[in-house]
Amino acid sequence: MDSLKKTIFARSPTRRGATDLLNPEWNEKATFCYRRCIHEGNMQQAFTCLITARKGDSDKKWSDAARAVRHFLRGKAVNGIAVEIIDPRLYQGLALSSCTHEDAIYHVRSEVLHQILEKIGFERHEFGEPFPVQGHTR
Repeated sequence: MDSLKKTIFARSPTRRGATDLLNPEWNEKATFCYRRCIHEGNMQQAFTCLITARKGDSDKKWSDAARAVRHFLRGKAVNGIAVEIIDPRLYQGLALSSCTHEDAIYHVRSEVLHQILEKIGFERHEFGEPFPVQGHTR
């Protein structure tokens, strides 16, 4: 992958996207496979360069990086290829958990909840269940 990134950087007209590939947060892996867009189930699978890369909180553009990879591959006579960049956290799914003692909001959560319920027109019942206030209905 390192030589691929260096070659892309050297030859790409979209150097910003190629520069992103050289950043350590992009240092994952690239595989070639056949994939189909989940929104276009009736389409044929496309030959795809699939790059898994963890992206941090930044303004880097994955679309520029994907174009740089595609441009490089087309320069090597690999035509008709799609490039997809996926953060591996996508496969982990969403993990929800309740508020814990370590969370900054923990010690003020009751007051915050009260303010939210008051703002949307609900009061708290003694068991913590919201009930409508003054003619407001769910």
